[in-house]
Amino acid sequence: MINIRDLKFSYPGGFALDIPELSLSEGKIYLLTGPNGSGKTTLLEILALLLPAAYREFLYRGGPLPDSERDLLAIRRKMT
Repeated sequence: MINIRDLKFSYPGGFALDIPELSLSEGKIYLLTGPNGSGKTTLLEILALLLPAAYREFLYRGGPLPDSERDLLAIRRKMT
């Protein structure tokens, strides 16, 4: 399960994501739709821990994300 509160991300030049709360459960299938440039790929890259973003809370399986790149890589491998 992934729980995120107050997710914020912006690219230089203006595009920004601002998501107050997002919860995704394991074993479920989700559909992400929207027009070109609405942030679908950006959100997926953030959820895959490939793109750093600002957030108040990001919990993966009930625990906070680790600080080390090595531990983040281990979590990325579990997500696939």
